[in-house]
Amino acid sequence: MSGPASGLSRTEEQALLSADPVILSVALAHTTNDASWLAYGRDTREVGPDLLARAVRVLETVWRNALAEPCQPSDSLLRELYAAVVGQDADGGQLARLRSDLGIDREPDPVLGPGHHRRPTVTVIGAGLSGLCTASKLTRAGFDVAVLERSGGLGGVWFDNSYPGCGVDTHPFEYELAAHRTGQWSNASPSRDEILRYVESIADQEGLRDLVHLHTRVTGAEWDAGAAQWVLEIAAPDGGRRQIRTDVLISAVGSLNQPKPAGIAELDQFEGAVFHTSAWEHDVPLAGRRIGLIGNGSSGIQVARHLADLGHLTVFQRSAAWIAPRRTGRANGEIDEVGRWLWRNVPHYEEWLRVKLSWELGDKNYGRLVVDPSWRGPHGINESNERLRSELVDYIRSEIGARTDLLDRVVPDYPPYVKRMVVDNAYYRTLARPGVRLVTEPIQRATATGLMTLDGGHHDLDVLVLANGFRGTQFLWPLELRGRSGRTPAEIAGRDDEARAYLGIAMPEFPNFFSLHGPNSGAGHGGSASFVADCQSHYILRCLLAMVEAGARTVECTVEAFDEYNTRLDEGLRRMVWSHEGVESRFRSRSGRVVVNHPWTWHDYWTMTRAPAPGALRLDGH
Repeated sequence: MSGPASGLSRTEEQALLSADPVILSVALAHTTNDASWLAYGRDTREVGPDLLARAVRVLETVWRNALAEPCQPSDSLLRELYAAVVGQDADGGQLARLRSDLGIDREPDPVLGPGHHRRPTVTVIGAGLSGLCTASKLTRAGFDVAVLERSGGLGGVWFDNSYPGCGVDTHPFEYELAAHRTGQWSNASPSRDEILRYVESIADQEGLRDLVHLHTRVTGAEWDAGAAQWVLEIAAPDGGRRQIRTDVLISAVGSLNQPKPAGIAELDQFEGAVFHTSAWEHDVPLAGRRIGLIGNGSSGIQVARHLADLGHLTVFQRSAAWIAPRRTGRANGEIDEVGRWLWRNVPHYEEWLRVKLSWELGDKNYGRLVVDPSWRGPHGINESNERLRSELVDYIRSEIGARTDLLDRVVPDYPPYVKRMVVDNAYYRTLARPGVRLVTEPIQRATATGLMTLDGGHHDLDVLVLANGFRGTQFLWPLELRGRSGRTPAEIAGRDDEARAYLGIAMPEFPNFFSLHGPNSGAGHGGSASFVADCQSHYILRCLLAMVEAGARTVECTVEAFDEYNTRLDEGLRRMVWSHEGVESRFRSRSGRVVVNHPWTWHDYWTMTRAPAPGALRLDGH
């Protein structure tokens, strides 16, 4: 081999040449404390010979352990590097998060010292990613933790859902927990099985399996003020009932685990197989069968082409959905050894790649969701939202090809992001396949042999697959939680889908109770559920540490903090796309209030959950 990379193997040289030039130049600037590197990654899509030659010289020095002590980049250098990666300047708050993400100022895990003799018992309901994230943080801090899981295994939604094509539509770097960044993924769109293995690996690394009690379903919880404990009602698989007590109760049940009713009249008359995607019946034969699919959210989009491969598919569309194209480029698709080599061998490359992905898949999209009252375009809520709509319509046209008859039926009549934006899995191409039918007429009722639509048409079916979503707005359902006043959150709110919480985490009248992915926990413009879990479990740990350090028996959100937060929440939601009139979505309650999302950026939410604000907590019972 000749040239500037003569000291590298062919695989190593290929890895550097395939690198993102901006990320590579930023990583080397970080490594050498020299901002002049940035010029080599600017205004180019490829790693040029000058950048390659200089990179080889630095990396060989690093590999010989001949580099001076690792530098601590100054704030001014970090601002330059951040601007090169995301295209905008970092303010003070963003700089704090950046330093944390890069491991420069990451807070050490807090631990209860030997002086804290009273260590409250903590029970976490749910052994999915959020529950295990919380259990991990609390056990590391020295709390006595038990995890109760209704299913027969770890993983939450990833244990329950096993339908063909099941996977995550978030890049795995975004889906990893902050304390468990492995980078060991085979694909930028990993399958359900790979995600489940990742969740299980967290339990194994943290020694959590012995804390988890499987087949343990919590049906109710009531606050015992005299004992300052929660009394949990537990239903065993054999039908038996028992009670357990805990000082602190944390709900990590999530919002995507209770399927919505199908809403089809006389469904019990249908003689074929009927099942929800979250309870897939693998023993039902599908090859050559007439299959009906209801729902075109994430699950429906993922499973449709697999069903079309197996049988004769009829898709019943209740409303059109915006579907984003799957990302392409260096950081997407199959993750091979070349990519992993970069992450392992180029200092700070992986960290800055994560910064880029976090921005591109998250807060970069925020502006598209904010209503511009002065905008007078024909479709969107602002200029960038309408531009996105045009791009998505062009994408639909390119996917359906000659099947232009589908266009009017699959293009939504509302702006992008009013409903959750899902990622394509050849859905439009599936609809355009011969033998696949799209039905947009409302379903009237089921018959013994299929479904009748309002236009009088009958659609013969052997199997009906329900991908119609979950009871995501019914907080904690069907668990019955009764606080100090004896009322449930639904009774306090007046409806079972109108519950409120402070930061999506805590509520007055419910001492020593916290939730993950509670009301208004999502941002709706990207990011991931694991980011929410990291933020909320971090906040919960700080609340419990404040309680223990004060010698208190209870910690509770104050009414004042709760009311002030929800006032700001409502004001912010009024200017967001999800409040668009006339469209039902899984973000909204039956009355139309947005109960799933909050109106802030991911960075805002990270900042708000760093520590309890003054006056946010009430500590009692010394």
